[in-house]
Amino acid sequence: MTNRLLDTLEQEKYNYDESCKKILCEVQIMAYILKECVEEFERFSRKEIEQLLKQEIIIMNGEEISVNGARIYYDVFFEVKGEKLLIDVEPQNREPGTYPLLTRAMYYGIRMLDRQIEGRYASFKKVYSIWILFNPTGNKGNVINTYSMNEKSKLKEYQASKKDYDLVQIVMIHLPKKGQKGKSPMMELLKDIFVENYSPKHIKDILVNKYGIILTEGLDQEVDRMCNWSEGVYENGKLEGRKEGRKEGRKEGRLEGQKEGISAGIQQSTLNHVQKIMKKFSINETEALDALEVEGKLRAIILKELGYH
Repeated sequence: MTNRLLDTLEQEKYNYDESCKKILCEVQIMAYILKECVEEFERFSRKEIEQLLKQEIIIMNGEEISVNGARIYYDVFFEVKGEKLLIDVEPQNREPGTYPLLTRAMYYGIRMLDRQIEGRYASFKKVYSIWILFNPTGNKGNVINTYSMNEKSKLKEYQASKKDYDLVQIVMIHLPKKGQKGKSPMMELLKDIFVENYSPKHIKDILVNKYGIILTEGLDQEVDRMCNWSEGVYENGKLEGRKEGRKEGRKEGRLEGQKEGISAGIQQSTLNHVQKIMKKFSINETEALDALEVEGKLRAIILKELGYH
């Protein structure tokens, strides 16, 4: 039963991620992102950007094999031929706990440059790797940071042509937290779609009435799917967390055989399962504790162990 439930959760998580990508691929949504995050589009209106995007093929889950043995997949990848740009958009539920996400973003940007090497050095197109964090940590909410190469003269003042070195730009978007107002139209739009946990109908009403977005058949269907998959992941995650936490807690307690051992076993087991659920289902520590129904003193202990005081 547990393995079947985990398989179901994995599939629902995959389906949810795919729906999020498809929503981002909608040109009316992507135009908001490019208008705010890509300097080459600042001079265009969103409608003009939409028209440019309608001429391009936007690829989901694009494979990159330019380096032998180091295959990667871009979530959303496309070229804007008129502006000589390659763009990668990577939606992420939360930051990984094992490495800085920024270093991965830098690597993706460099790989996008590397894939063009057959054209030799004179024909590189500028690349953008744009990362969208749905659940930012700490005080990162409502933050957009960009990272690029800059020139610095140490002796005699001299300026090279910017187009010769301004070839890789990384954009890290940390969306507002739930209930927090977005500090720009793009931030507010993405928060309304991906953060607030609105019903499908409410999201569609907001898209039409607040942002003037035309509800295409594809966008209408993906909003429904995204919300349904999200609800399935949450509910099944709660069920799995409760079952596994109780089962392991009892097991640990029996092995210890004493009151202190039972307490320590339950604490360690609960901590292990909170961390496991956070990683597997990309949720924060509070959501994981809620899924396990951990309350009171034990909840405080686990939060302390996780570094939250």
